[in-house]
This record gives sequence, structure tokens and C-alpha cells, in this order.
Amino acid sequence: MNLSVKTLSSDEVNDFVTHLLHLTGHDPDLIRKEIRFIDWWFFSRDQDRNVLAAAFAADGEPAGYVGYARTELARGTTSVPAAILSSAMTNPQLRGQGVFSHLMKYLIEQAAQAGIDVLYGSPNRNSCRIFISRLGFTGLFHWHRYARPIRWDPLGARFGAPGQWIARTAGRISDMVIPLRVKGYGYTTSQELPVDFDAFMAKAVQPAACHLARSSDYGRWRFSRPDRQYQHVILRDQAGQLAGWAAVDRVQHGKRSRLHIGDYWIVGNETRTLRALVAAVREIATENGDDEIYAAGRTCSRTYDLRRLGFIRKRSQTPIVVISPTGRDLAQVLEWEFRDTDVDMF
Repeated sequence: MNLSVKTLSSDEVNDFVTHLLHLTGHDPDLIRKEIRFIDWWFFSRDQDRNVLAAAFAADGEPAGYVGYARTELARGTTSVPAAILSSAMTNPQLRGQGVFSHLMKYLIEQAAQAGIDVLYGSPNRNSCRIFISRLGFTGLFHWHRYARPIRWDPLGARFGAPGQWIARTAGRISDMVIPLRVKGYGYTTSQELPVDFDAFMAKAVQPAACHLARSSDYGRWRFSRPDRQYQHVILRDQAGQLAGWAAVDRVQHGKRSRLHIGDYWIVGNETRTLRALVAAVREIATENGDDEIYAAGRTCSRTYDLRRLGFIRKRSQTPIVVISPTGRDLAQVLEWEFRDTDVDMF
């Protein structure tokens, strides 16, 4: 298929994305939300380093788009130039004609020119096959969804009253066996990051495995995402020191209301600190009337393993995929234990 590919400027996003999403049958409100996200994700920070690629058919019709946003992977004193793939969409009338592969090859070339060592993304089942078999990507790891119910009845609702009773009983047993208490700590909530956040993060990430590099400026930018309402849960010990932090956001998932833990860190390796932080989140969710607390990501270390706190874990159907546009040997990267790769996507 005869396609042309270019990098979109911020001025071109609205018309191109609107036209393409109309072809896919998207609701006008969802189109506006997608445009707000794209403007924020690609052009509100590091816009000279991020790339949103657009493909056009021979007649000028929009064929698809996908992009990457720059970041850094940090492991001890090692920092690796990286980028996250996101916002992929193709014209449904042109699917199966190589549009996505064409876009991705363009992005890989752009990333190589920019010196990006690691380009990664979280594909669905259809695109995962293309990434690995056609584009040379490698599976990095599977990420997981974690959920701890607050209201157990809905889990047994399809089995009627007996099912709801069994679910409630299971919930009571779970709470007795793995209790969550904010014991020895106090917590507050805020729309702003705490003033001692930088010092806290320096301590929190020091013993961590490979993770997405963060700064307070980066954090503030992430929490400015359009159409989201983030709340910071700030956990302090009895001496008033910041011991744990989480960013949460309420999400409606079908008929169930979730309090989504977008990111969380603690100082040290103490289970009781993580337990207290999660207990604080559960108290907030209970006050909200939410059905569950939810998180998504990779918890490779025991320190951050939510299963120890009664969370149910479900593995993703496809792995995070990775390629080195610069030709870097990925053997070392593949051996690293990733604390996260921003897979939660906030």
C-alpha cells in the first residue's frame, strides 16, 4: 500500500485526529478527550523530543497514528534513554494493509536518530504479534492487575443470594487473616505533592530495582493529566517523617467503582509501612463508597508485592514489548528487575 508518514505538529493534531476518529465511529465526547490527552501527553512537556507519527493514504485520507514520549529508565546510577509507545489508532477501512507496521518502522527510525536505547509499549493481543514477529520487538515481562474488594457482594451476585453470602463470608475471612490497619502512622490527603517529596523519593528509590526516572516536576506534570482527578495520600510516621505516598484516582469500571492506585512508594522495606499505606487508601475508598481498590503494574520485589496484603492478582494477556532502536545489546536490560515501566499509564 502506498503510504506517506510524517511527524504531526501540535497545530495539526485536532484536524487529523478528529477526522480519523470520526471514521472509527468514536463518540464526539471521546474524540475531544483523546485530543486533550494527545495535546497533553506529546506536546505539554518535552514536545521537541516526543514524536506523534501520522500516516496518510495516497489520496490524502488519514490512515493512522501512533507516537512515543521520552523518558529515562533509572537503575542505581545508570540512566538509559527510553521512550513509551502510546496512542495507536488506524483507519478501520485500511486495517490489514500494513499501516501500523509502516508507522512503527518510522518511529523506530526517529528513535534511533534521537539516541533512544529502549523503546517499549504494552500491546493488545492483535498488535503483540506484529511487534514480535514483524518488527523485531522482544517480550520484556507480563504486568499484572491487582484488586482488593471492599464490597464483596457484587462478586457473588450472579449466583444470587447464596453467592452473595459466600462472597461476604470470604471477605470477612480475608479481612481477619490479612487485616489492614493504619497503626503507628497518620495520613492526610491533598491535591498537591508534599513539600518533602523530593527527599522522600531519593530515599524510596535508592534500594529499588530498575524504574521509571521521576522528579517532582515530572510528578506534578503527570498529575495534570486532563479529565483526571488525582489525590495524594501522604503517610507519615510518629516523628512526622514522610514514610509512604500514593496517588489515587476514582475510576468507573462498568458498574463497579474503583479507587485506582496509580503509583505508590514507601521508604525502607517494612511490610507494616506498605500495609499502613494501603489501609489508608482503603479507608478513603470506603468513605467514597467504592467497590474495590485497584492497581496495575509489575511488583517484582517483595517490598511492593500487593498479594501479601490480600490483593487478587491477574496477569496481563500480553507482555510489555521492547526494542533497541540504537542497536544496544538488550541482554542486560532484559535481566533487570523492573519496579515499573509506567505501565499503569495513570
